[in-house]
Amino acid sequence: SVKLQSGFGAAAMPSGMIQLATSNAMGPGISGGIALQTGAAVSGTSGGLTFATGDGDLIGPSGDVNVKTGLGGGSIAIAVGDSNLPEREGGSIDATAGDANGGANGGSVTIMSGTSLDLASRGVSIGSSNGPSSGDVELTSGDGSLGQTGSLKLATGNAMAF
Repeated sequence: SVKLQSGFGAAAMPSGMIQLATSNAMGPGISGGIALQTGAAVSGTSGGLTFATGDGDLIGPSGDVNVKTGLGGGSIAIAVGDSNLPEREGGSIDATAGDANGGANGGSVTIMSGTSLDLASRGVSIGSSNGPSSGDVELTSGDGSLGQTGSLKLATGNAMAF
């Protein structure tokens, strides 16, 4: 096993930081990459990857987890494993915003396609795949214990031809 750990922050002092970085390519070419990967398991479960921040407290929020590509249109792919065994389901992807437990609003989840200044923006697709029985597609708003519940809105944009 290998463990990288920063120092402890006492009182109001921050703890240390661990940074993984590659250098810039100083000419035509590609800068180095960073790969985080667990090994496969011959029998059993392969290792997992967790990206997490520590908890915040009364005077500060927890840290953010950001996944971003640089300029030039790089893509971010999130994919989960397939299953080849009849008793095992394929992996799932869950996106859940954080709860607020003290007078503030809970977090939000936003899925939006990119903007183009010259051509069309790309679409956003939400659906279930084909199969002997396909899965449901469900859009719901939560219950309101003290008042109004959220709305469901479907709308198209305006066509603004010049």
